[in-house]
Amino acid sequence: MSNNIDKMTSNLEKAEDLEEKTNEMVDKANTFKKQSHEMKKAMCWRKWKLWIIIGVIAAIIIIVIIVAIVIPLCN
Repeated sequence: MSNNIDKMTSNLEKAEDLEEKTNEMVDKANTFKKQSHEMKKAMCWRKWKLWIIIGVIAAIIIIVIIVAIVIPLCN
């Protein structure tokens, strides 16, 4: 009888430990989800900034080429 009580107590302790670990994993999963969402937003902004910079540089190059072609034609 006492052996069964000891086993039951041991099982309860293991179940409590398992519950604690499960709660920790849920918290870590939520943190991971939040951080990955923030990282995705940051990478998206980085990509858009890069495309804007490339677009501005391309526009400047096109303007310089057009000006270089038009000025000699005006003289």
